[in-house]
Amino acid sequence: MPGDVITTEVFVKYLDTNTSNWSTALNTLITSIVQGTAPAGTFVDGLAPGSIGGGTLPFTPINHTGDGGTDPKAYLNYIVFDQNMSGTPVSAGFRRITTAAREYGQDAPHERLAFDGANQIVITQPGYIYIYISNENGTPLEVYFDDFKVTHSKSPIVQSDDYYPFGLTFNSYSRENSVANKYLYNGKELQTDLGLNLEDY
Repeated sequence: MPGDVITTEVFVKYLDTNTSNWSTALNTLITSIVQGTAPAGTFVDGLAPGSIGGGTLPFTPINHTGDGGTDPKAYLNYIVFDQNMSGTPVSAGFRRITTAAREYGQDAPHERLAFDGANQIVITQPGYIYIYISNENGTPLEVYFDDFKVTHSKSPIVQSDDYYPFGLTFNSYSRENSVANKYLYNGKELQTDLGLNLEDY
């Protein structure tokens, strides 16, 4: 709803297998994952590049084909739609991984991709937001996303009403599960008892 704030973050790292600095243990783990004999507690999730599991997405993903540079094409993305889910997004954005997240056997720290602080997502109208992570490299590259978190902070606005000149409402909004407010047009109480639907003037 208008005024709501969304923050999101994910920690990411990618494997650079073009170097020979891998430890024996890491090579063993990667080999066991590839062969399907990984130790208990190891979870591998994902689909082939470009695959969405045979289904269709309820939105058109962000097109990153014009995003140049040599960093891996792995992203934290968001798209905001209006309440009618019209084809044109209200807003969209993404954060791209950098070479700071390159792992070649030296135990590099995960890179944090986030929309928070000055870059938090502020909702301007009722609607929907999709937040997703993607690995869109043309050549296969193992990218690991960890601790993906989304925080939704509701605005202090509980109810909002717009009025025509003599009190008929339009563009009304009331937060879900909120207590009904009957003091509306000019601060007068709306009388709904016995189906009156009159303001108490």
